[in-house]
Amino acid sequence: MVLVLFLGVTSSSASAQNSYFGIQAGAVLLSDADIEQSGLTAETSFDTGYLIGLTLGQKFDQFRLEGELSYRSNSVSDISLFGVSVPADGDTTSTSLMINGYYDIKTGSSVTPYLGAGIGFSQVSINDLSVDGERVADDDDIVFAYQLAAGIAFNINPSITLDLGYKYFATSDPSFNDVTGFPFDAEYSSHNFTVGMRFNF
Repeated sequence: MVLVLFLGVTSSSASAQNSYFGIQAGAVLLSDADIEQSGLTAETSFDTGYLIGLTLGQKFDQFRLEGELSYRSNSVSDISLFGVSVPADGDTTSTSLMINGYYDIKTGSSVTPYLGAGIGFSQVSINDLSVDGERVADDDDIVFAYQLAAGIAFNINPSITLDLGYKYFATSDPSFNDVTGFPFDAEYSSHNFTVGMRFNF
């Protein structure tokens, strides 16, 4: 809401097509995560997942300020304890609201590399996690999130920009309860490769 009001105030003084709406999708490589409970640590592995996202932003010469709503999902592959891997099912998701800042590197052409960073919050969820056929957890936690970004934008025309990007996205360690109500801590960090379109107005 703050970002929407901010964009509304600045749009009256900004030149044409300095605001944009964006959509993005891509692949999520979720890093192996340690799960700690009662002094024991298990390592969880994940399959390659996906993300979808929406953005709303404002340009200021070489800088951009952007709000981002994104959703990530990865299926659990297996869980290892004491070096023994056990089959696991379920998935881990992240629904995030971020504020991002970007620096566009002008090249004098229609190709614009960029660097960026963002902060915000994410609801990290463990959904129907089962280990060796036994359901063990289904819970979520809202935690601080941050990301670092780099990419290349291609100006197709004054109204449309193609965006190829990379983001390292991570959160503070979420805490969950298992199905018996016993707490445990986990980790969340991922490498994200995206394709997006920005519609300038």
